[in-house]
Amino acid sequence: MSKVQEAPVVRPLVVVLWISLLGAAGARSADAAPPAGKSDPKAAELAAWAAAQPVMQKYCALCHHQRGTMATKRKLGHFDMTSYPLGGHHAATIGATISKVLGLTGQRARMPFNKPGAVTGSELALVKAWIDAWQAADTAGAHGVAAAHS
Repeated sequence: MSKVQEAPVVRPLVVVLWISLLGAAGARSADAAPPAGKSDPKAAELAAWAAAQPVMQKYCALCHHQRGTMATKRKLGHFDMTSYPLGGHHAATIGATISKVLGLTGQRARMPFNKPGAVTGSELALVKAWIDAWQAADTAGAHGVAAAHS
């Protein structure tokens, strides 16, 4: 019997299913649901992540996923996208951090490591939409208190 080789990164469908299951397992009771007409910032963040995750896999997983071929303890310590919510000491400020390294703040893009500035067009728009949703959820208190960078 031959052994099936595992994919080097999590497949987008698996992540979407995982996020769906996480949402179902952590679903709030009806009395804790947002008032009618109000959106749930955390749900919006998760939906935006599901859309942006394939782009992040394409450009970031090489270094920032535990199965990435260029992943190191240091790189994963900065930003680990092996699971969601993201890990690493930049996790508490990940929206601002990714905006900066992808050049969304007006500075020169520094990532992806092997081809800075490669994330463009509709792919960059998906990441930006996730960053915006992450920041909205963070402002709403969905992520707790930001940890200091070490």
